Amino acid sequence: MFKLTEIETRRLVLGRVRPEHIPAIYRYSSDPNTNRWNSFRPPKSERDTQEYVMSVIERSAKSELVPWAMTVRKTGDMIGTCGFSKISCKNRRAALGAVLDSKHWGNGYMLEALNAVLKHGFSRLALGRIEATMMSGHDAGHRLLRLLGMKAEGTLRQYKRTYSGEVHDVEMYSILRSEWNNFAPSTKG
Repeated sequence: MFKLTEIETRRLVLGRVRPEHIPAIYRYSSDPNTNRWNSFRPPKSERDTQEYVMSVIERSAKSELVPWAMTVRKTGDMIGTCGFSKISCKNRRAALGAVLDSKHWGNGYMLEALNAVLKHGFSRLALGRIEATMMSGHDAGHRLLRLLGMKAEGTLRQYKRTYSGEVHDVEMYSILRSEWNNFAPSTKG
């Protein structure tokens, strides 16, 4: 069973997803730019977002998910979520996922947050493998995963459909604990 603990980075606080995050999640989840590379349908209302957030909280309590809300330290603004899903305690692995409000793209927040989440996954949760998928065409996402030390393992052809109906190949990435331990410390943050 995984317990979600707060993680602090230089500019961010990663904490529990809470009901008070519903307006922020609704705002960025409704933004077509933020959602361009997501397979889930944007919420139609704050009520849809409330149902989603409550299911995330419920699944987190069952250790099906380990989700963090990304909050900017200086402003207290909630700007995205990141965390683990598809958790296999038996196999010591999990899938990494994240969404960042497009208004905050290009500021290094995602790299900072995911570095901290990977470190937590390997050191505190004792994971042996963390994997992620990235849709073809999402060049910034592919760059991010490589910056995190993840290695491309192969292509899953016509694997994911965006909410708008586009079908994309998906590249599978992973990093092993042994690789993380040997990864250049200057990039770990």
